[in-house]
Amino acid sequence: MTGWKPGVIMIATEHGRTPLPGWISEPFGLDWGIDSETRLPVWIVHHLPTGYNLMAVDHGIADVVQLVDLLRSLGDWSFTDMGRVEDFADTLAVVRASGFTVFSPRIRVGRPTMPNELPQVAA
Repeated sequence: MTGWKPGVIMIATEHGRTPLPGWISEPFGLDWGIDSETRLPVWIVHHLPTGYNLMAVDHGIADVVQLVDLLRSLGDWSFTDMGRVEDFADTLAVVRASGFTVFSPRIRVGRPTMPNELPQVAA
């Protein structure tokens, strides 16, 4: 498992890049949000080079770390052109076939304090 460390995730928004506190393991980042439909906490997986919010995941952190390791194995994520994210659209099917429940991160609202589970799992 690739190590994770606290850091700043620069997400792409309609107003430019916005910094968020999160966890970093190049080329991915994780932060925490609330699903606006279920009102439950979710992890948001980000592609750091583009700032793109790849997916929201409503699993525990140990599973989310495994999911990111799966993503990492599915190709070269070092690109910086936002348009290339679409090249990886089929990864959602692979992720779902692996048993993960994922959905669009655009449905989230709110930003609670980062949970402290991650250091115990991904140190």
